[in-house]
Amino acid sequence: MIRKITYELTIDGKSFKLLSFEVSHSIYTPTQTAILTIDKKPNLYGKVNLKLGTDQKNSLIFKGFITKIDKLQNKYKIYADNTYHLQNKSKTVSLKDVDPKQILNHIDISNLKYTQKNLMPKHHFPILNKTPFQVVKEIIKAWNLKNFVFYMDKDLVFHFHHKNEFWDKMHEVNLPVVKNTENKITLPLSTNIYINEKVKIKDKTYKVVSVFHAFGKTIIEVEENV
Repeated sequence: MIRKITYELTIDGKSFKLLSFEVSHSIYTPTQTAILTIDKKPNLYGKVNLKLGTDQKNSLIFKGFITKIDKLQNKYKIYADNTYHLQNKSKTVSLKDVDPKQILNHIDISNLKYTQKNLMPKHHFPILNKTPFQVVKEIIKAWNLKNFVFYMDKDLVFHFHHKNEFWDKMHEVNLPVVKNTENKITLPLSTNIYINEKVKIKDKTYKVVSVFHAFGKTIIEVEENV
């Protein structure tokens, strides 16, 4: 039985025809990105919501903001990411006796998933005209958190934690493997596989570190068997 790929695409609440798409996400890059080809011109910085699935069983795969628009004859290619609102605002504040979680709360990251590691507070932590991402990099440097990762997920929840944590979810994939090369596995389009979770494929369990979706396929990068 052939599964029909279906979608729901809205930009600023208006529906658009989706002609092609690429959606990428990794725990090692803070931003989820999307490159979409659509039928009409949207507004720059418009809010994008893309749901994908098969046979009208769609689920949210990307939520973000348009950062670039290219005109292609009678269609448009748009580039979007889900951290535009964090990359384009800066803050200056002088903080005292704070740990990383308190600092993140000070820089307006309200929807946060953070693992508290009982880190000693810093007596003084100045923020001088820094964006939230720049501040996170300063936190990593100040506390020597070399094995921490930070990224925004598809629901716009900001994650900041050790790379080996939050592997508690398990998803069993009952799809044929199209290709398995080193640490990359190609599957038919599967919209319910996310980064930072465990997946079980043919009796093997993997950690998912990146996910790439396009028409008809999903490519996942796995770090190691668990």
